[in-house]
Amino acid sequence: MRPRPGRRHPACRLHRNHRTALRPNLLDLYRLRWDLTEIAACLARFRRPHGTTADDNESWTILKELVTLTAN
Repeated sequence: MRPRPGRRHPACRLHRNHRTALRPNLLDLYRLRWDLTEIAACLARFRRPHGTTADDNESWTILKELVTLTAN
């Protein structure tokens, strides 16, 4: 969703000293989006034919960790 002309993006606001303050809850959503994107990439990898390479093992480990962290 784009802000209306003349309005700032809802994720941040500009203070008088011109520093941007980020909202922690929006940063949490960004992190969740990042994790879900990583999970989707790992799932796509394992939906294709694959073997038991070092990359497969690493991707499987990452996938298990991300699912565990995201579920909590």
